[in-house]
Amino acid sequence: MAENTLYFPFFVPPVTGGDFVAIDHIAGLNRLGFDARALYFGADQRYLDFSVPAAAAGRVELKPNDIVVIGEIHKSLFHQLRAVN
Repeated sequence: MAENTLYFPFFVPPVTGGDFVAIDHIAGLNRLGFDARALYFGADQRYLDFSVPAAAAGRVELKPNDIVVIGEIHKSLFHQLRAVN
């Protein structure tokens, strides 16, 4: 079903209620057949401990149909992503 990937950015592993809501969204979207993942911007490899599929931001090549879900607390990330690819 998935022709694109939905990425939810994280700078640290989930710690806030909003983080855990995003984790629930990723899990739910995957159950429905979507390809949803956490996109980890941390300098370490703690994305390997996520309970849902996750990828290190530096190792991901965004495709034209991919979607990055940016919450209001990550507004500065929007400007950085505009320069990708």
